[in-house]
Amino acid sequence: MTDLVRNFAKGCRGLVPTMDAALVPWSEEEQHDNWERVASVLFMTLVSEPCEYAAVGEDGLSLISTVPYGWDVPPVDCNAYLAATAGHDVPMRVVRLSSSQQPFDQAIITSSSGTERISLSDASFKFVFAPANGDGRVVEHVDLTL
Repeated sequence: MTDLVRNFAKGCRGLVPTMDAALVPWSEEEQHDNWERVASVLFMTLVSEPCEYAAVGEDGLSLISTVPYGWDVPPVDCNAYLAATAGHDVPMRVVRLSSSQQPFDQAIITSSSGTERISLSDASFKFVFAPANGDGRVVEHVDLTL
């Protein structure tokens, strides 16, 4: 999982020159809906879909709905999310990537106790699936070689 998230961050960083050339703001101070749409699709393709498949297999995909990238408040029908641990006992939901020393080197995480930023290099990531039937699971590794 951690490799998937770091690859997603690398993909976002790789788009910075293209976004700059197209005058599409990507930095936190300036980003708008244009960047969020791009980041959402990358997140879905590089993180959510592989995690959903690892969690439930092809036959269970209709049972899983992952919180979309960038949503501060998750939709009520979502039952899965990307989580991170970095100095926390309990994984906290990842909202979006943010920037500190370089573009997209941090994640914004949230829980009932608040929101904070963590370094991607210090974090480990998990995918949490909590269906209504109580048969939840946590995915810590996704094998992309299948």
